[in-house]
Amino acid sequence: MFSMADFTDNKLAVGSIIAFLFGSLIKVLDYLFRRKSHSDDLATQLRSELHTEVRELSADNDLLEAELDIWKQKYWDQMAQLTESRIQLGLLLPKEPIDVSPEPMTEIPPPEFFD
Repeated sequence: MFSMADFTDNKLAVGSIIAFLFGSLIKVLDYLFRRKSHSDDLATQLRSELHTEVRELSADNDLLEAELDIWKQKYWDQMAQLTESRIQLGLLLPKEPIDVSPEPMTEIPPPEFFD
């Protein structure tokens, strides 16, 4: 029924199938590890870009804060000048209030007054 040649051929076929399956498994594992490595590289690259952007924004923020400090100082200088001006104006005004309301009319003016 079966000869030694048949057994050797089957053994060779089984060995070939096992080698093919093992090689395929290695290829699949290699693909999965490379994909993970590629995604790690991509994540590292994105992280690096974000760190660079954060440093640039931090530098811009420092410049804006310095400019804000300058404008705050200008504001307080103007407020001090305004306060000084109000004090000087208060010294120039008379101490007693001036009545600027019109006096009530007690008599009717003559018609020539309206011409």
